[in-house]
Amino acid sequence: MEDLKIKKGFFVQNSQENIEGVYQFDKTKLLGEGGFGRVFKAVHNITKQSRAIKVIPKSKIKDPAKFAIEIEILKQVDHPNIIKLFETFEDARNVYLVFEMCEGGELFDRVVAKTHYTESEARAAFTDIMKCIHYCHQHGISHRDLKLENFVYATKALDSPLKMIDFGLSKVFKSEDEILEENEKKSAIAAAGVKQRKKVVMQTKAGTADYMSPEVLEGNYNEKCDIWSAGVILYMILSGTPPFYGKDDAHLVASIKKGAYRMTGKPWDTISEPAKDLIKKMIVPQESRIDSQAVLDHPWMKMQNKVDDTPIQIDLDNLKSFVNMSKLKQVALHFIASQADEKDIDLLIKEFNQFDANGDGEISIQEFKSTISKFHKAPPEEIERIFKLVDSDNSGRINYTEFIAATMNQNIYLREEKLYQAFKMFDKNNDGVITPDEIKAVLGSDPKYKDQDTKMWERIIEDADTNKDGHIDYDEFIKLMGKI
Repeated sequence: MEDLKIKKGFFVQNSQENIEGVYQFDKTKLLGEGGFGRVFKAVHNITKQSRAIKVIPKSKIKDPAKFAIEIEILKQVDHPNIIKLFETFEDARNVYLVFEMCEGGELFDRVVAKTHYTESEARAAFTDIMKCIHYCHQHGISHRDLKLENFVYATKALDSPLKMIDFGLSKVFKSEDEILEENEKKSAIAAAGVKQRKKVVMQTKAGTADYMSPEVLEGNYNEKCDIWSAGVILYMILSGTPPFYGKDDAHLVASIKKGAYRMTGKPWDTISEPAKDLIKKMIVPQESRIDSQAVLDHPWMKMQNKVDDTPIQIDLDNLKSFVNMSKLKQVALHFIASQADEKDIDLLIKEFNQFDANGDGEISIQEFKSTISKFHKAPPEEIERIFKLVDSDNSGRINYTEFIAATMNQNIYLREEKLYQAFKMFDKNNDGVITPDEIKAVLGSDPKYKDQDTKMWERIIEDADTNKDGHIDYDEFIKLMGKI
């Protein structure tokens, strides 16, 4: 069953339960309000984890197909700097989207409070921003509404990471097959020194006016519209002011199309030339604009902020233990990892970033080997075997949730509330046991397994089914999860 795919998106399901039976809403904690709904703070009744729940009246959903695309994007994206969607609910009046709780507020509010960021502060924030933009572009997603308000801080700490939110205007501009094909060709293309890029044209005039690129206003653009918007964000966090002005929308549009902006006087006289150079390469006509990888590789982005860069010890034994676990335990750990609060896995996130040398939000086999070799002398074939088995969706790269699942310690996942939540994720009919059909309901959404016979799903529960009655009760599940 090594080829059985485990994807984060499998666990983001539409619950049939009454949401108020699962979450306790705090009606006094309105976190945000917009044209499409309101966001409340809530607490999960079992795990006691805080969540942000977006309540969207069905009457506000004018285009159900477009809304479904937003949900699908949120289910699939898997990056430490992109907001997590945990599950959805629906009743006669509303749709409910359950997100991770980010208590640090919007980037916009911090910029307003500080007037502008120092270059060191700006670089730290902008690195988070560009990492998730690059990840999205690599996976064929253009956000199309990047702005200060659509990045929030995970916590109130000064060094809190940023999270990208609101994929309501996002566009999938590549199919999964195209992305896989490009990944296969990438190494050969790089070796040949050939620059190759698929030409993708979008036409909808989407976004927020102050951050829109000229080509979006013209209705003929590609994913580099996000690079322009990111350049505007960088300009604003360094200076505290937008690059383009207008007394009304028409004058603002004219200013953007003209493309002229100022980088002289205060505070620009004290901002470094490399920072200005990066902005000049981003807020520029599309044909001259650099892509997300070039932004991350820019000299200003490579300047070292004063942080603790002591390498974190990588526990190879932990990884070996994971790859030798039963498939069902691995699946349960993926679910627990997908639901984990950042405060519980903060060191693991730092480990992930240590592996992810190029900042694309995934770990390649080369990055994996290079990082492991700094701490352990292991045979290359052993490292490759571990990599392949940790890569649970068989994509050829280790993504964020896969890494967290494979590196979590027992003190994180052997908590009663987390185990019960994982058990309930499988036990769809609430009868107290997990059956092969329920395993299939979670893992069998991949078209590859549509016609798979029941024996495959029966084999998955064999290790835990100690009394051989064909299903797993809660006690059997607990014993399976406690196995070393």
